[in-house]
Amino acid sequence: MKMKRSSKILTIVLILVCAFLIIRNNFIKTSSKQVLAMVNDEVIYFSDFQEQEKQFGSKLLKEEKYLLLQEMIDKKILKIYAEENNFFDDPKIRESFDWQKNEVKTVLLLKTMFEEKSKQNVQIFDEDYQEYIDENSLIKVMIIFIPFEDKDTTKVKKKIYKAYDKLESGAEFETVRKKFMDKVYRKPYTEPEIVKSKTLKRMFPKESIDLLIGEYTKPIASSYGYYIIKRYDDPEFDEMKEHIDNEVRSQKEGALLTEYLDKFKLRINFYDINLKEFLMSDESSFHNEIIIATYNNYQLNKETVKKYFDYFLSKEQINKMVLKDIKEIAKQIALQEFLRNTAIEEHYDTTSSFISQWKVQKQEFENKWDDFVISEVFKNVVSPEIKVTDEEIKAYYQGNQDEFYENGDLIPLSKVRYEINAKLGKEKQNRWFEKVKQDYNIEIEKYEKYL
Repeated sequence: MKMKRSSKILTIVLILVCAFLIIRNNFIKTSSKQVLAMVNDEVIYFSDFQEQEKQFGSKLLKEEKYLLLQEMIDKKILKIYAEENNFFDDPKIRESFDWQKNEVKTVLLLKTMFEEKSKQNVQIFDEDYQEYIDENSLIKVMIIFIPFEDKDTTKVKKKIYKAYDKLESGAEFETVRKKFMDKVYRKPYTEPEIVKSKTLKRMFPKESIDLLIGEYTKPIASSYGYYIIKRYDDPEFDEMKEHIDNEVRSQKEGALLTEYLDKFKLRINFYDINLKEFLMSDESSFHNEIIIATYNNYQLNKETVKKYFDYFLSKEQINKMVLKDIKEIAKQIALQEFLRNTAIEEHYDTTSSFISQWKVQKQEFENKWDDFVISEVFKNVVSPEIKVTDEEIKAYYQGNQDEFYENGDLIPLSKVRYEINAKLGKEKQNRWFEKVKQDYNIEIEKYEKYL
């Protein structure tokens, strides 16, 4: 599998994730300018709905489309609420937004540094390719594949065995393949492709795929359909080099960066006593300048660590953590912060590659400002209002026990707690939005018939 340079290392090293509102969408045929809803003067077009629906990855049911449209309407209501209450001018929200934007910049900066270090220090020789080939037997194969289209597999089985009979009668593999295999599955593999022998064995663990050159298998059943595999002349060295270049390069780059990071981490000093105080002390008794870790002349203080913890964890989660867990997270934070300082010191932030990419990413991030403010309003205003207490869950369970009988037996509260919590939370959320609509005279028009 081809991998982007340094992606594996970045996954390990970089802990931050910039998460905003999830966009979910799919495609249906209606005019993209068709109005689906209006919230005061804010219009939701069908094209907006398509953009939201796309990431579901499958066609939504009618009821699901109604729910998605309602989510989009609620988002417009939240925007009006945020505007009316000056959340778009809130300096704390802007500070949080800018901090996260800076973290996105850090991700790109470290990615640039790792890629540049790889280019400067990684060289690939024929010996490297040969070592990979010795460890991974590479062969050339071509397949005939007929997929299952429904639960009835009889038709597909008859078709693959008819193709197999043609091969047994002396027909050319390519001719049979073209006749029996849909072109959607033939392309782009119109020529024999290079694969690892162990990949085939992993795909078909119960089958014998140890073919001699020119041999083909009997029809092989899988979860997706039937296969016939033929082995061709072994690839030449230059062909194999081209095929495995990205993987060999990725391995060498990964080894280089792993070594670099291992040495880097050894030079980071942690102050466990300060970490313990960070865990045990309240905010007022803990000075921001307390040093958590150092690397050369760089220092990681409590304030920086706290920003990460506040973003990724709730106070309840932090309070439940022990020193060992705190230290593991602090190590990742320190590694990222000190790598960023190193990247700036070594001027990777002034490279043309970084500057051009950051210009694009910065603009994309700024375009999410409205969504960010809305998400902050939901997190800090709506969520506390719609939180369901244990007492409310117990009261509902005790007052509506007729809903929780199954086969004559009362279902324990522990098994329906989540269900009750979701129901009561949704009711509270609906009431909150209804109140906002009344308080700010928000008018809503929905045209669900176009869904």
